[in-house]
Amino acid sequence: MTERLSIAAVTVNHNTSRYAELMLRSLLATHVLPDNWSVAILDNDSTDSIMDLRRFARSHGMTWQPSGFSTQTRNNSHGQILRQFVLDTPNCSNYLFLDADVCFLERDTTTTMLAELEATPDAFGIGPRLSWDGITEIPLDARRANPDIQDTALSLLRPDSQYATIPYHCR
Repeated sequence: MTERLSIAAVTVNHNTSRYAELMLRSLLATHVLPDNWSVAILDNDSTDSIMDLRRFARSHGMTWQPSGFSTQTRNNSHGQILRQFVLDTPNCSNYLFLDADVCFLERDTTTTMLAELEATPDAFGIGPRLSWDGITEIPLDARRANPDIQDTALSLLRPDSQYATIPYHCR
């Protein structure tokens, strides 16, 4: 019998509650999440209107946790928060890092990402091919020239890779 993969999905909320809720709604609209998935929202003591996001998360069995940072923390690093999440959540086969900037449009995006990750055993993680029109990948030169385009807004990672060490100083 093949062991089922478990996914620990996580997003950091930093006064982005409306966008985080939209991202999570789009995830649920385009994916049927198996029972072995978990979704955590790590909040930086957000001061925006968080009640709708908290209600939505609770109604879908998602966990809400303080990140240990506030919106006033100087040099607040999502990388440090995600690193701690990985250390605190060792019993899963993969991590899915979600950013509030993501909106899922395609069905089962994560299944495609997981298949590509599994087909590339030396890869630590994989992300989607970003596109402005939903069809054509944004060229690398255009992504590099535009700092607002984040290549890492959505990442699926494996914890058992030799590359899986996330340095403490990541930012």
